[in-house]
Amino acid sequence: MAMYGVSTYGPNVGLNSSQIKNLALFTLGFTEVVNFDDATNPIVSKVNTIYQTTLLFVLSNYPWRFVLKRIALTDRGDVINGKFKYFFSLPANCLAIRCAYGDPKYMVAITEYDSTPTLLYCNSTTAYLWYLAIVDEEEFPQYFIDYFKYRLALDLCHPLTGDSELLKQIAIQEAAMLATAKNIDAKQSQTRTVKHSPFTQIRR
Repeated sequence: MAMYGVSTYGPNVGLNSSQIKNLALFTLGFTEVVNFDDATNPIVSKVNTIYQTTLLFVLSNYPWRFVLKRIALTDRGDVINGKFKYFFSLPANCLAIRCAYGDPKYMVAITEYDSTPTLLYCNSTTAYLWYLAIVDEEEFPQYFIDYFKYRLALDLCHPLTGDSELLKQIAIQEAAMLATAKNIDAKQSQTRTVKHSPFTQIRR
């Protein structure tokens, strides 16, 4: 049997992206708060260039419970001369599909489907999605921010400091915080049992 969380991870922290970016800079040894509305600051440009890539990587590289969402797909259309009979519009905040189901109890997995960033193709007349969602920074729990600031600092270390020794130190801290965050995340929500399928393990 496979187990999955229900995304009841508790209250959020309420930090915005600028505050998280500054936490990463403090981790690198910066002492002054940077105003990320100042486009003339070269640090702002470098951080903003890397930030979104790092964020999407860490959100999609592990099934954090606070980004796991479920939704019934209701916008269905017919496929003409295709492998599958139907297509469904994916939610705008869909980062990656964890699994698709044909029933509202999320028990019968759709074992054959294809997808694009905006559409799900399958032969089922109904579709229920279990997916990783893009969420606002203000919804991040503390344990994730504690990890993410180190990951962001790791990616920013060479461009901002060029310090190879600091890079090694940050890498060690990042690995330790990732393990801690995963451990805390695993304890945040109750679990439900779903019918086992190899497709429940895809797109981690």
